[in-house]
Amino acid sequence: MGTSIQNNKKISLDSFTLQKVKNLYIMSFMSSSDSFSKFLKTPVFSDVPKVFVSDLTEESTSVFNPKKERLVVLAADIIGTVSSKSYLVLPESQAQLLADVCSKTMGITGMDKMEILKEIDNIIVASVITCVSNHTKLKIYGGIPRVLEMSHDNLHSVVDEELHSLDFDVNDFDYYICAKTQFLLPQYPSIKPMFLWVYPEEFVSKMK
Repeated sequence: MGTSIQNNKKISLDSFTLQKVKNLYIMSFMSSSDSFSKFLKTPVFSDVPKVFVSDLTEESTSVFNPKKERLVVLAADIIGTVSSKSYLVLPESQAQLLADVCSKTMGITGMDKMEILKEIDNIIVASVITCVSNHTKLKIYGGIPRVLEMSHDNLHSVVDEELHSLDFDVNDFDYYICAKTQFLLPQYPSIKPMFLWVYPEEFVSKMK
């Protein structure tokens, strides 16, 4: 899978900053696959992610679910120097695949699918946030993930509503960093998580 980073015309980021954002998230996903490997006690490889920065619109969120399946979304607050949000977005079939692979690999029986997904989200998001924090020198960490289930066309409205729950004005959240990758495990179909991070200007200014 190749890499790409796109900039919505309403987002004013220079190409150098965009490249730095892309590189940061590539490093972060490499780190997250290592953490995932340790958790499963089996090798996990991540494809190079496709990363793009966009406004949050119904059109831009459609990239997360081209087949228009129901979505399972793991939402977590990013807390600390800046307030933000993290979303692990999975079409229903991918959520089931991820839970099944983890259950079989670890020999888990009887554990609720959503609890497995929350555990995985904790591991991946914590790893990414650690990389981002180390690079930007922002003291940030992830909160406890919440499971949101929704129809294929509700992601935009759910994220918009969540942002209104923060102390910041929703208009302060100018940067929506989206990433698509694959986690590859031996003898299993590839898992294709998609992530959305929402950041205020202060975060992106650290990348310049």
